[in-house]
Amino acid sequence: MQKTPVRKYQVVEEAEIDLVLQCRDSREFYERYQTAIPETKKGLDSISKIWKRRSEFAKKRLLTLPLAEAGPGSPPPPVLPGF
Repeated sequence: MQKTPVRKYQVVEEAEIDLVLQCRDSREFYERYQTAIPETKKGLDSISKIWKRRSEFAKKRLLTLPLAEAGPGSPPPPVLPGF
């Protein structure tokens, strides 16, 4: 019998990613999350998992940001030595 694939991470919306990148610490993130996105029913455990993935979201945002700004026909962004 074949096993069904299980998600490694929960689905995180863009609004949640934007919010987690704006906050300086987990307490601030939790408080702002409760006021900014009250309609979600995520518990403390789910919200803390989003905070723990903060660096992952920041890296992805940095990788997609130059591509979105460049547009078609623009030269590629410069490659920095050592990266």
